[in-house]
Amino acid sequence: MPVCVISTVGTSVFSNGTDSIKDQWKAFSRQTDVDLQKIIRSDSFDGRELYEGAIEHLRAETRLSTAESGIRKSGAELNSLSRILQSTERSRSDLAAFLATATPDGVLAARVIRDFASEYFQLSNCSIRLVDGLQVRDGRAFQRDGIRNLIGAIYDILKEAPHGTYHRIINPTGGFKAVVPYLTLIGMIEPDIELSYIYEQSDQLIRLGRIPLQFDFDAMESAEGAILACNDDFVPEAQMKRILQLGSDAELSEHASWSFFDEIDQNGKHYMLNGLGMIFYRHLQLRPKVKIYLSKQASAKYDSMDQSQLVVLNRILDQMQNPDWVRNNLHATGSDKMKILKASDNLRPMFYHESDDKIVVADILLHSDKSYEKVSEQIERLTRANYPAFRLWEKRRQ
Repeated sequence: MPVCVISTVGTSVFSNGTDSIKDQWKAFSRQTDVDLQKIIRSDSFDGRELYEGAIEHLRAETRLSTAESGIRKSGAELNSLSRILQSTERSRSDLAAFLATATPDGVLAARVIRDFASEYFQLSNCSIRLVDGLQVRDGRAFQRDGIRNLIGAIYDILKEAPHGTYHRIINPTGGFKAVVPYLTLIGMIEPDIELSYIYEQSDQLIRLGRIPLQFDFDAMESAEGAILACNDDFVPEAQMKRILQLGSDAELSEHASWSFFDEIDQNGKHYMLNGLGMIFYRHLQLRPKVKIYLSKQASAKYDSMDQSQLVVLNRILDQMQNPDWVRNNLHATGSDKMKILKASDNLRPMFYHESDDKIVVADILLHSDKSYEKVSEQIERLTRANYPAFRLWEKRRQ
């Protein structure tokens, strides 16, 4: 399986260079009118002399000393990337993405690392992702833009290297250490992701495999509207309370999703998605989506439900779009692959898979009226032919 390595980038490729490189770096880092995109994409750009000196220094280090010790001295990013690639089976489809701060020296360091990595490790697919707001001078911009843009960039890369097709590694060795907790959380909740970290010039990788953490989607169901609204814009306090169905005197901290939002002063109290909320939002987008259909029997019961039942059933049907969730909540299986979920105290959807991306809810059984017990006893005799798909499920609200 090919590997996808996502690396945060600092400036150690300059700070570990010669005295001349360090002096040029300090002067270049003070420049303000620099076209950052030109550094990434063009052959002619500000800082070209510093770039050529740093590239030549890296080549000399790996020629004159042993290649291993030369790479170790070259900086955190290349040292860790070298260890990662040595420990994986290489493929022509391997990807390396370097996340750069939106500063002249940050982008130039990423250009040096990308071009040298492409040459030295023979990586044909290397890219630089510019992360606006990822800096330490302005804490508000870091919170409002930097972390959100970093998380967005990582999830964009994960979408290009999907689960099951790549061995995905996040390498936070270089750059700002303040981002490590967010990257660690992504590595814990997303499948096929490993965090690899190396300390300075060490030759040992620290690996953190996936921990089976999951968001409580039941608790977060009522926050979906607020999450979508805050992803698009800053949301006034009164609007947030309406979306979350909180009273005007209530505090946001009374809602289960409160830790997903940050309060900001924007001509009055407003709210925005913070880093944790952004991870939840992007995680929702990555979840496999299976289409849910209702049989005629299930459709009739769905349309007759009262508000309290509808809220629970909508949540269950929404979660059924995630194959992992279905597997974890499967209660019974009968003939012809007819299945029953135990996803709430009372509701028991009976369903079957018509294809990998299509589920048909055959019936909606209840524990309270004993319909669940009756059907479960005869599930071996039920066939999907008696419950053909009637309509695509669309969430109905009252």
